[in-house]
Amino acid sequence: MDPAPSKRSRHTEAWEQVRLRHIFSKRLVRVQRTYETLTRAGQPSAVEFARAARRFSECPTRASGGDLGWCLPGSFIGEFEATAFSLPLCVVSPPVRSWAGFHLLYVQDKAIRAVVDLTTQQ
Repeated sequence: MDPAPSKRSRHTEAWEQVRLRHIFSKRLVRVQRTYETLTRAGQPSAVEFARAARRFSECPTRASGGDLGWCLPGSFIGEFEATAFSLPLCVVSPPVRSWAGFHLLYVQDKAIRAVVDLTTQQ
């Protein structure tokens, strides 16, 4: 007798991911001044934000314009995480405090990432 054919179950999960840039400083006053400069004439473009990150950020990501790449929920903690995933596109956040210092966040893009897991059951 032939064994029973295997059954496959399909499980899909989807997460919103964000393409995130940031400007970092250990000093709140520096981040506040940068925020005021960036938003004085409205919201900056991604290119303008990247230029400001290269100039003002104290993080090694300054070389890439503050680019943190595509980020999934759970990548960060606390207020940084909450702001990163609630911020509208192309808007500079007010200063956000983290364990390391202060940040300005900028969501350059958003996407839904779906992961399909096919498992075999017998």
